[in-house]
Amino acid sequence: MDFKLIDARYYYDRNDLGANYNKEETEFKLWAPYAKDVKLILCDEIIDMEKLEKGIWSVTIKEDLHSNFYNYYISVNGEYYEEVVDPYAKSLSVNGLKGAIIDFKRTNPEGWNDLKPEFEKAVDAIIYELSIRDISIDENSGIKNKGKYLGMSETETHTKDNLKSGLSHIKDLGITHVQIMPIYDFATVDETTDDDYNWGYDPLNFNALDGSYSTDPYDPTARIYEFKRMIQSIHNEGMRVIMDVVYNHVYDIDTINFEKIFPGYYFRKNKNDEFYDGSGCGNEVASERKMVRKFIVDSVVFWAKEYNLDGFRFDLMGLLDIETMNTIRLELDKIDSSIIIIGEGWEMGEALKFEDKACLWNAKYLPGIGQFNDDFRDGIRGNNFDTKSIGYIGGNFSKKISVLRGIVGGIEYSNEIKHLQDISPNQIVNYVEVHDNYTLYDKLKLSITDENSIKKRHMLGTAIAILSQGITFIHSGQEIMRTKNLEHNTYNLGDEINKFNWSRKKEFLDVFEYVKGIIKIKKEHPSFRMNSCDEIRKKIKIIDSEDSIIAYTIINKNDLWKNILVVHNASDELKTIEIPFELEWNVVVNNEIIDLNGIKKIKNNILEIDGLNTIIAYNL
Repeated sequence: MDFKLIDARYYYDRNDLGANYNKEETEFKLWAPYAKDVKLILCDEIIDMEKLEKGIWSVTIKEDLHSNFYNYYISVNGEYYEEVVDPYAKSLSVNGLKGAIIDFKRTNPEGWNDLKPEFEKAVDAIIYELSIRDISIDENSGIKNKGKYLGMSETETHTKDNLKSGLSHIKDLGITHVQIMPIYDFATVDETTDDDYNWGYDPLNFNALDGSYSTDPYDPTARIYEFKRMIQSIHNEGMRVIMDVVYNHVYDIDTINFEKIFPGYYFRKNKNDEFYDGSGCGNEVASERKMVRKFIVDSVVFWAKEYNLDGFRFDLMGLLDIETMNTIRLELDKIDSSIIIIGEGWEMGEALKFEDKACLWNAKYLPGIGQFNDDFRDGIRGNNFDTKSIGYIGGNFSKKISVLRGIVGGIEYSNEIKHLQDISPNQIVNYVEVHDNYTLYDKLKLSITDENSIKKRHMLGTAIAILSQGITFIHSGQEIMRTKNLEHNTYNLGDEINKFNWSRKKEFLDVFEYVKGIIKIKKEHPSFRMNSCDEIRKKIKIIDSEDSIIAYTIINKNDLWKNILVVHNASDELKTIEIPFELEWNVVVNNEIIDLNGIKKIKNNILEIDGLNTIIAYNL
């Protein structure tokens, strides 16, 4: 198949694919250039469609079709017909079996508007990743609509210990962005029951919400209304919303609508006509082809505009091509340049040339797009795929250089401390825990022999990650030492393993308050959120110290704290370091205590720091 010829001959540049509704009529358009015949299935009626130029099939129905269901009958060979869901369908019947025609004006909750909490630079972001189901399903969540979109719209909820839960808990923590794990329509959960569990990284329909998080999956408008209620509530609480998107693969190549509409076009194949499998899911989307790229861009723009979203996290972004990601950045900038884009830039798959991959090592070609920093993660906690591997906070001090590379935001800081070439700090996402793999607590449980030290190491690792330059990312429950019973891949293991256990908040309330305090310092002091490489190189000075110690100063006349000292001691012993200049330092963080009024003062250039501890001090 000559894809360049197809793209040249059939590329369609208008933004009207799908069901274009107004009260008087709905126009249906499907791109299927190699189809011999296409018919519209509207309720029980089958209606012929007309083939237009550029491979477009179209028909217009002059009725008010709001909430009606539709599909297409398509024949590629002129004989055998298959029923398919419109790839551009904006809502669905239960379990995604039919597309739904929607008047989106009727789905807006009272007071719905496009106002957002103020936000300017990506480096100001404190991102909190959560699952709609996990965050509220626990019986101790105090949330009425457990496991539903509406559960994340409830405020002033409390646990049985009268501690804030749900949205109020997240706001109290100081988060700027709530990142929602997949909420588009995914394949492996039966929407008619509350018993199924899956994270949702198995796409079925990309432009419509999954019904399992709705209170009524049979009503195609309910899921839209309830999701908008959730977004509105998060915005009203002063936080923004990031959507987790998975455009790199689909759940089942044999049944997906794309393959039925245009076999062989949407997915990459090798010379033996076998599907490439860089995703590990049996297929990978051919984003480099013009109409595939258009579909992805159209989809992201739709979500951003219709749902007033504030960011997108791309699953396995390294499988997508650079031009597609840069086009998405360009189109989102036209809507709102403060919309965040971040992604997993793992270098995967063989189909694309390396120089075309939107991966971590090509970050310099992806301005304004953040990359998850796994070098920093592994430097702090140890190899992600070796349970016994320890990182810097576990006593492997050879990882100091990886940690330092993350602390300065992944930039070329010096000849020794450098990670990625020609990037800005807004292109690095620093984290130590995410939904994938072991939680930090579980990783430490598996790799550290001294269990009594786990709590201190957990707090140390979390503090290092939050205080680093770049975009800050936290996994829900990290602030209360979340455990998944030592399971590393819990995508389908159910509520008992995956739920946010709200009882742990009382047990680890000191950890919550500590993380909250570190976030407060990060948000209130621009020295921890510098936006340029030159500024970081100029203002951060690494203090020469033994391998178990990371110490640095930030000298910034534009910060209330004009001189800041940060010291991390990853050994379990008391250490002494020499500060390169004498000032009277006011210590605000030490030994799990945070007091912005000051804990003690240091009046000479010798500092003692206890084991497994972070000290932050300042001088005005």
